[in-house]
Amino acid sequence: MKTRIKMRVTPEQSKKVQEIIFSNGGRWVSTGKGITDTEKEYLSLWGDLDLTWCDNLEESEFEEVDADLFIRTNGTCEE
Repeated sequence: MKTRIKMRVTPEQSKKVQEIIFSNGGRWVSTGKGITDTEKEYLSLWGDLDLTWCDNLEESEFEEVDADLFIRTNGTCEE
């Protein structure tokens, strides 16, 4: 799974992204596993599969990834 990434998501994309991350052993940094915060527009995924949200993409120096690509490739971001 590709890590050290950030992405802009819709609520539907957020749910799918979270499901992929959780199924691969990831978790929310603050709350563990469980679909939550789907209204947040931006997500970041750290190196050890820790998921966080942020207020804008500029908050993170991580590589920006298209959420649809992440979902389509089950988190690998490689087609």
